[in-house]
Amino acid sequence: AGGFSMGFCPVPHAARDQVWLVVGAGAGFALATLLLRRRFASSSSSSKQQTPASTKPSVSSGKRVLETESRVIDELCGAATTGDSNLSIAHVTAPISSDTAETCGVHVAEFDEYMYVTRGSICVYFGNGEESVVGREGEVVYLPRGMEYRIVNKDAPVKLLAICQPAFQPGLVHFTTAPSSSKTN
Repeated sequence: AGGFSMGFCPVPHAARDQVWLVVGAGAGFALATLLLRRRFASSSSSSKQQTPASTKPSVSSGKRVLETESRVIDELCGAATTGDSNLSIAHVTAPISSDTAETCGVHVAEFDEYMYVTRGSICVYFGNGEESVVGREGEVVYLPRGMEYRIVNKDAPVKLLAICQPAFQPGLVHFTTAPSSSKTN
């Protein structure tokens, strides 16, 4: 008695709440439209892109596409495993601390890459190494195509899912510097 009890109502009543609901719905619609346009634009502009031969559901157990001391990459779907050059998903494990500038060089990819960090954290350096973003467990790091970058993980082991569109293929990655570990002083 005398206390205020608010029942459950899914409709926001305050004008501010209604405005934010509209803003959120508009932003979601705009993002979905942008992603669909980007996907259709990249699909129609490249004659090299393929889709899987099967039109039925399928299961892929993946394929190890890289194994070094600093990285293990198992492609779950994509050009190397399912023949789909539109999208790839890979499970990446970095068992030791590493810097891609030392192991493979600074690079530029011709695909958009989303890295969902499932364990540890990564730091992505870009803009001549002067800027960086950190992706921690549970976060997604977005790397737009055409951006020069390197990845550092000091919080080993690191595990992540790498989602690339179009699919990762070795010919779509260009190294702008040689690995620093192979440079002579």
